Amino acid sequence: MSVVIITDSASDLDAAERRRLRVEVIGIRVFFGEDAYLEGENMTVAQFYGMLSEAAELPKTAQITPLEFEERFRPHIEAGDDIVVLPLSKELSGTYGNAVAAAAQFPEGRVRVVDTRQVTFGLALMVQEAAAMRDAGADAASVARAMEALSGRIRLYAVVDDLKYLRMGGRLSSAGAVVGTLLGVKPVISIEDGKVVGRTTTYDFNDATEYEHGSVLPKVFGGFGTNLRVGDFDLSLTFDYQIGGKVFDAGYAGLITPETGAAGGTAIHKDWKKSWSPNNTDSDMPRWQQGDQYGGAKSDRFLTDASYLNFQSFSLGYTIPERVFRDKVKVRIYAAGENLWFWSARKGLDPRYSFEGTASTGVSPYSPIRTISGGVQLTF
Repeated sequence: MSVVIITDSASDLDAAERRRLRVEVIGIRVFFGEDAYLEGENMTVAQFYGMLSEAAELPKTAQITPLEFEERFRPHIEAGDDIVVLPLSKELSGTYGNAVAAAAQFPEGRVRVVDTRQVTFGLALMVQEAAAMRDAGADAASVARAMEALSGRIRLYAVVDDLKYLRMGGRLSSAGAVVGTLLGVKPVISIEDGKVVGRTTTYDFNDATEYEHGSVLPKVFGGFGTNLRVGDFDLSLTFDYQIGGKVFDAGYAGLITPETGAAGGTAIHKDWKKSWSPNNTDSDMPRWQQGDQYGGAKSDRFLTDASYLNFQSFSLGYTIPERVFRDKVKVRIYAAGENLWFWSARKGLDPRYSFEGTASTGVSPYSPIRTISGGVQLTF
């Protein structure tokens, strides 16, 4: 018995990728005028977009019927295989409902249909992950559960480069399309909860949408150390570390923000030299402009990996043989240090004491001072 993965052509998987993943793809019928095509059979993805660019009106589609699903399922069920079906989002098509209806014709649990809440690249990612789990030996139930969990974690965004298709689909008036094209408007659309949601680029920071971009909690944290003794010498080392998590580097944000007031000079991070300019158009940093109140505005631009490694302490000592002092006193000469070396994703950032990397939380952003000391220890 094996696990068979079936999806539809809304996944945009080409023939080579389908063979590599060993998945079945059921084509969705596409109508350009009176001409009907079946994706994956007599029309490739490249051909679809080529025909779309020349079409006078948007094509229409027909969802996969329950009978088509049933005919595709039956040979696998009879062969003893279990099936996981990953159709496009049920919010975008009735294909999901038709797959569920077809699955009901077979014993419970033999065909598992997942509402992927995805389409195109998002759906393709789910198919790839499902195929990887199958190849690793997972059963159909495990694959289906994993895909249900994954469906809520994928975020798909697209920039509409040409307003032509929004106008053809009736989502934008002809006048709006003309004005938007002249102004260079590039709407952003996304798939949220299985639905297409439209967004437009804003130039006002206060109108921007906020998103969750990770957690302050690390994946792993702990410490390690060692104690060594060789003859009369002893050595002790301790380290602590953290792997994962995010920290907002407010200190860096402040240093990279252009001066907005009329006050005197201010400290500036050397990275300002990497800002966008006519001679540096590939930069991912905004241009440096005096008075720009949004240059250092809070965004994921300043979210930084909170991983670190800290050389916490060491102690090195030498104990003078007791016979030197006729066993009357034990003398140990030692050197010790604390907070000796600290590594983090950005020099100067210490995520141990503030989730924001700033004193605004009431905790100093400065790392503990490095101390090195020495002495003589006498034991009578």
